[in-house]
Amino acid sequence: MTDNGNHLAPYKPLIISPIELEHVILTELHPLGIEHVVFMVLDQWFHPQINITHGFSSQQLGIYQENQHHDAFLNHYLKSHLVGQLVYMQEMLPVREIDDAVFLEVLIPTMQMHHSYCGLHSVTDHHHMMLSGHSFRKLNPRQQKKLTEIWCFLRHWSNGWVSNQLVSQHWSKFNDTKCHRDKNAILTLTETRVLELLVQGLDGVEIASHRGVSKETVRTQIKQVLHKTGCKHQNQLISRYFHHQLAL
Repeated sequence: MTDNGNHLAPYKPLIISPIELEHVILTELHPLGIEHVVFMVLDQWFHPQINITHGFSSQQLGIYQENQHHDAFLNHYLKSHLVGQLVYMQEMLPVREIDDAVFLEVLIPTMQMHHSYCGLHSVTDHHHMMLSGHSFRKLNPRQQKKLTEIWCFLRHWSNGWVSNQLVSQHWSKFNDTKCHRDKNAILTLTETRVLELLVQGLDGVEIASHRGVSKETVRTQIKQVLHKTGCKHQNQLISRYFHHQLAL
């Protein structure tokens, strides 16, 4: 924690990055037959902080967002107080018992909800993680067990990732080697995430796609990070990051 008792040593995150996590998710889920997947970490206002989507087109996602309130599976899951559990949706609520025409005629064929395994779980600091996976056939018991193991891993990862962001944010209050000391210079969790993605080599368009926001939003967030850190451009920002001169 200290260097000759004078100052705190640079803080280094000990958790795999969301980019690495995406590879793990796809590598583990694809052999199970799950072709479509969404994994998110949501903040206390249910805004996505991590958004990993595979197998869905932007058009499909747009249609879902427009009709999300018709998602009979999600509505039943929440009303049944199943938060914290990974559920086989067609077993929880058989399609024959659903009478919502939009769900039956729009969402199911658009999102290919043939066999859906979904769950929402609370994690640290009032955040939530969400996993939604869809396959063209029902998973066998061995595959369902493997999926449950992945679900548990993602819950632990989400707790670790959120905790890591909080530690990184608070670290800036104590590390006297940072560029700025006043409270207005501390990066938010969202700004920290954008910075991490920049460091990992993503450009603004890729960050926007990864986080599920507009390019303009990411551009504004990058400008805010540059302003708070006193950096003139992204190259300087990344250079200081690697020299541990920025508060994450």
